[in-house]
Amino acid sequence: MNIFVTGLENNIIKKVFKNLSKNRKIKILGSLSSEKLLDLEISNQFIERDFYDNSFINNQVLNSLSYKIYFKYQFQFLDLIQRVNLRKMTEVEIKTFYIYRISFFLNFFNINNIKYAFFDSTPHFPIQFIIFQVLKYFKIKSIILHRTDISNLYILKSDISPKKNYELNISNNYNKNLIKNYFSNNKPSIWQKRSFELNERSKSLNKYKFFKSYFVFLELLMKVLYEEIFHKSNNTPSIFFLNQFSIANRIYLKQTFILKYQEISKFIRNNSIKPNLNLKFIYFGLHFQPERSTLPEGGIFVDQFKAIQILSKSIDKQTYIYVKEHPRQIDLYPDLRRLNSRNINFYQKILKLKNVKLIDTYFPSDQLLNKSFINSTITGSIGSDSIKIKKPVILFSESWYSESKFCRVVKNIDQCKAALKYFVNNLNYNDDFFFKNLSKVSFKSNIHNFSNNKNQYKPFFEAMLKILI
Repeated sequence: MNIFVTGLENNIIKKVFKNLSKNRKIKILGSLSSEKLLDLEISNQFIERDFYDNSFINNQVLNSLSYKIYFKYQFQFLDLIQRVNLRKMTEVEIKTFYIYRISFFLNFFNINNIKYAFFDSTPHFPIQFIIFQVLKYFKIKSIILHRTDISNLYILKSDISPKKNYELNISNNYNKNLIKNYFSNNKPSIWQKRSFELNERSKSLNKYKFFKSYFVFLELLMKVLYEEIFHKSNNTPSIFFLNQFSIANRIYLKQTFILKYQEISKFIRNNSIKPNLNLKFIYFGLHFQPERSTLPEGGIFVDQFKAIQILSKSIDKQTYIYVKEHPRQIDLYPDLRRLNSRNINFYQKILKLKNVKLIDTYFPSDQLLNKSFINSTITGSIGSDSIKIKKPVILFSESWYSESKFCRVVKNIDQCKAALKYFVNNLNYNDDFFFKNLSKVSFKSNIHNFSNNKNQYKPFFEAMLKILI
């Protein structure tokens, strides 16, 4: 059976597919990776970076179906291009970029008898997303690795939505106990620990306790100059995939970033409040962006304002919505992927909504989670944290935990009002069905947990075997 694979740079993923190939269960006919894989025999090894080269279009033959696919998913394509590009592009330039690359993969999958494609995460970069949509056109099955918030627990899904997953039935009882233990205690998972550490680091960078803002700016600018001039990396950051910039331009962009986010931080400090926890409120924690959890997994709610607006139009006069920014979103260290992810206008629009309050970024999130009437997120870990404390959650897109009785997925005002009514009238929920179902579709492996030296590739191997054979 022929298969296309992404993510073979990861040692666990590589080991799984090496063993599948060795047992003659599959043949890897094509791959997409960040580097050449010298220890694997793959007839069509594609390096992702090559597809962003401007010379790519010179040798391609256009396929008329490319236009059909492009216009069908134009909304996502336009948003995704911002993950690899800082230069303003015209609609014609963006369309040209996609049309030629869609044509390439239409031709590739048309002439190769590929039955499955494996993605190491939800396709959330332009080339991965192109491949995914071309596969859908040819009705070639996708297998997408999706990490849960539970330590080392994964599911394999067939589409962007985690709800469309493969039933595996591997170590069901073990998985069920692991899942129950996670939701029955407040012990953080390895992912939550890591997230907490990163958030705390961001908070400390953003808080001007001893220095005025211009001293902070100068300090960060000196770091930027040092890194750009003396610590040049061989790896190209994804934001520069499509257009390269000179050192001078990169320094200018990073200087612009620091100044911009200083202004945003100042605006939030001046317009946020310490919440009154005695009021009836819904806590909405903003997602860090750009991130796959909102693009593409959040659908139209990649624009989080739309979700907050629906909440605002669904609540009564006595209920408030407390919106809190993600600490890493306003981290002053110039990660240029975030350059265009926020602006002051975004917060101004939120503050104009009925009964919506912007909460101090430094106010403890766990207090908001515990004291709220309901919590809300697009697809984020606020949801699983809420289930742990038996608190209702309104989601705006499917997540790995959205089958829980504590969750309702809404897309509009009517659905949101119905969810609020449901949660008012139902206070006790039994999640045994959710735990049982999740245990059937999950497996444990240390695919991305490099601190764990124990090689847990076998459950992953067994999971792939179940799907492919």
